[in-house]
Amino acid sequence: TATLIGQMDLNDGTSAFIGSHYTEANSEVLVRKLGSSSHAHYRANVVDLRGIAGTLTSCEGLRNNTNGGILFADIGVMFVGASGLGITDGGSGTVGHIHFNIKDLYLTGNSGVAISVSASASNIIGYVDHILELGTPTTTTAISINNASAVVKLTASEIVTDTVYNIASG
Repeated sequence: TATLIGQMDLNDGTSAFIGSHYTEANSEVLVRKLGSSSHAHYRANVVDLRGIAGTLTSCEGLRNNTNGGILFADIGVMFVGASGLGITDGGSGTVGHIHFNIKDLYLTGNSGVAISVSASASNIIGYVDHILELGTPTTTTAISINNASAVVKLTASEIVTDTVYNIASG
């Protein structure tokens, strides 16, 4: 399987299957769903938002940037670094959303957030075996909802973070 370093944009009707995927720079969004009204599929064994050296910060893993687009994601293990976001939906509208299946999602740095929605009518739906802190990070959050009409539908067998959920609006 291939190793990819850096951001990837998925347009409507595209698929990507990767062994390991690493961020390349601070504040990078690793996978963005672009396009308008169709789906894209992303699969990776390892997603590491800390980069190859493990020092990058403020990176995002998966982001749906479209209104009406759908991103399907299957990930073995995801590492979220300091001030990072694992999954976020930036599209508004009830049709667009993210479906995900992740075995293990690790928050490895201070202020890391596993799942975050803030746009109107954002919708994230998924399964994760574990959302856990790795090491001793502080102020970690599993689920953050910052808009009254945003939705997170999550099935998880275990969540161990400083804050399990933060609902800031609505």
